[in-house]
Amino acid sequence: MGIGGTDTVLIAPKDMSHGDLILTACQRLWSGHECLFQDASDIELHSLREPWIWLAGSQSRDFFVYRDRAMADSWRENGATRTNSNTMLQFILSAPNEDDGTIEIAVVYDRATRAVERFIRDLNASIVNLASSSPQRGAA
Repeated sequence: MGIGGTDTVLIAPKDMSHGDLILTACQRLWSGHECLFQDASDIELHSLREPWIWLAGSQSRDFFVYRDRAMADSWRENGATRTNSNTMLQFILSAPNEDDGTIEIAVVYDRATRAVERFIRDLNASIVNLASSSPQRGAA
């Protein structure tokens, strides 16, 4: 299931826990909601409270995160509507670019709003911060 809409592409080092960063950012965006994960090749939904997501699901290269179960059900039953707009985000991670050691992370959303723009800025800042601290960890 693709959501159409708009996408923004972020660049990240290939050797990073991309899924963990994305899921953590989604939890911050939808604080107070359950947040559900769905691999694009699967129909099952998993709460971000499940340890499995952080062990295996975060390794997915194409997945959706829903704000809560009601919005996930709305997406399944009706597709994109005004009511469920921006309550599900799709993330598509490219294969690593061996030339420069990066990957592309496409964030797909319904429409650009202040909340979505802030989410993307915060996710990008997390990527930049982790990338800039990585060499220091390797030197320790």
